[in-house]
Amino acid sequence: MTVSIRHLPIFDTVPGSEYGAGFLLHVEKTGYPETYDGVSTSKPELLEGVRFLTDEIKVVTSLRLGGDWVPCALCRPTSPKCQKGRLAYFPLEKTVCFVGRNCAQKHMGDAYNDAQQLWDRQSRSRAVIKRWADMQARLPEWEAFALRIKPVARSLQWMHEKLHDDAPEFALTAYDALKWTSGLIRAWEDIGVKDDAGKPILQHMELGKAEGWRFLRHDFRPLKTLQRLQATMKEAATALPVLTDSEDQETMMEIIRRGRAAFGVAKSLNDLDDEMVAARRFFATGNLRLFEAWFKSGGSPWSKLEFYRKANVIYLRSESERGAGYCNLTVLKDLDGEPPPRLEEFA
Repeated sequence: MTVSIRHLPIFDTVPGSEYGAGFLLHVEKTGYPETYDGVSTSKPELLEGVRFLTDEIKVVTSLRLGGDWVPCALCRPTSPKCQKGRLAYFPLEKTVCFVGRNCAQKHMGDAYNDAQQLWDRQSRSRAVIKRWADMQARLPEWEAFALRIKPVARSLQWMHEKLHDDAPEFALTAYDALKWTSGLIRAWEDIGVKDDAGKPILQHMELGKAEGWRFLRHDFRPLKTLQRLQATMKEAATALPVLTDSEDQETMMEIIRRGRAAFGVAKSLNDLDDEMVAARRFFATGNLRLFEAWFKSGGSPWSKLEFYRKANVIYLRSESERGAGYCNLTVLKDLDGEPPPRLEEFA
């Protein structure tokens, strides 16, 4: 189907979002982007400052006469060219046109990239603004959760710091050994068979998996992490900056930054609590016995290791190539409670 050329330089300023929304409804119903009110089919020659008015869409060509594809104003304005494209505003020509995706990328060059970046930021900032009030309604629940897990975070961080201060040799050696196996502890076992040279044949034996071994990580700072999340919640309780200019990219980026931080708080709180629940298992009697079994197997990195718990105190004596470690570590009572129910994440 041949399309007549239509040149409508009627837009002194960029059309509002209502215009783009109306266009999308029209295309969904008719399959004809080029017949929407105000759309030009003439080829735009002045591309500088182009602005996108919609996301990329795929036109349902079965709605069109003969199932034809859609003309592209940039390269084939009077005959079928594309299925995918978007509505664009050309300010120097005061026109709005439907342009094919590949054609736009090819012919617009840097103008396309600039327009795409602006559109992405506009879309993302609008999405944050739309959901901000819903997020703020969830803040009291998140803040209560944070207060509930804070004593555990404080206790675990204190214990972590004491262990690293008193016995850095043990903490670093254990973490370095376990990170390569994701906590799995193996030893060599004599299977009772010898090779041709008369040497015993050994095979790996799995002793078990160390619980909560990431507690040993040098940067394990649950209280500091929680305090950062509380600061994010405090900021999230305030209003977003007002976006008075649809092309104010600095304000858009600030809105996007705040949205990214605030919308991820519930997941981050859940992840932190999961990490702390695992860390608490590190101090279980059975877990400490696993370390001693590792040492006794001859396959551990230590030449000496005593690691056991009496009541609420853990006793550690170790020696390795890094040196000697000594620590009497009190398991604080805040670690005895049950973790709170998980938060529903703000997806």
